[in-house]
Amino acid sequence: MMTDPPTGRTVERPWLGWYRRHAAPRLNALLLVASLVVPAVHFAVVAFTNRADVHREGRDTIIRTAAIMREHARKVFETQEMALARVEDRIRDLSWAEIAAPATSAFLDRLQARRSPPS
Repeated sequence: MMTDPPTGRTVERPWLGWYRRHAAPRLNALLLVASLVVPAVHFAVVAFTNRADVHREGRDTIIRTAAIMREHARKVFETQEMALARVEDRIRDLSWAEIAAPATSAFLDRLQARRSPPS
């Protein structure tokens, strides 16, 4: 039996005893489980999404870096080919004695100085 606050009468509520004995503990247990499971699931979803973003960014960085390295290597080989072509043009019609002359060494030194980056 309970007192009904608006009317002040005593009212019998048999379901209230059952609720206090059976439903309330279950509801408390359900809320306790939900308070642990919901944040854990949210954390897992956010972590998985973040992991996918990090992997995508890493893959994009690797692709960009590989493209830059490929371009650099191409330029290095082009530079080497141009240097070799200049040397070949220079010594094409020279004899071994003329190739061994100091003028050829000076030419090679100048060519090397132009190719070398400043220290």
